[in-house]
Amino acid sequence: LLLLLQCSVIVMNKHLYQGFSLIHLMAAIAILGILSAIVYPGYQSYVRDARIRQAQSKLLDNARALEQFYIRNHSFRQNSTTWAALPITATEHFCIRFQGNPRAVRPADAEKFTLKAVAFDADKEPRVIRINESHTLSICETSRSRCTDNAAFFSGASGTDKNCRVV
Repeated sequence: LLLLLQCSVIVMNKHLYQGFSLIHLMAAIAILGILSAIVYPGYQSYVRDARIRQAQSKLLDNARALEQFYIRNHSFRQNSTTWAALPITATEHFCIRFQGNPRAVRPADAEKFTLKAVAFDADKEPRVIRINESHTLSICETSRSRCTDNAAFFSGASGTDKNCRVV
């Protein structure tokens, strides 16, 4: 009887210490791979949109500061050749500048401005965000503007930004 009891304990212990088979592990890895393939693009999209929202927020902060500058100086330009200084010129992923040459601003348009946020890495984020003096935000899907442009402002030429929509 004692021998039979010892044999049953050994058999129970044998079953207690069995692990997963290779097929079980491969199935679990396959399921994790499929789930990550589904979730990762959504996560990337969320991160890109969060960066865009951060740039939009900084553009709004700059627009408010420009309103204060305009109240004091009756212009968005410091002088005939220079735009007012922006308090925020970059985020972690975007550079922010005026769009258009301040010298080319006609007296009739002296009460207008457009600010633009362009991604430092335009290959990863081709979209640009713009805001004007009436705080209208727009996102353009593509742009020829780059943060590496040497000018103190982005080109205001037509066709620079494409596929724009108001947000």
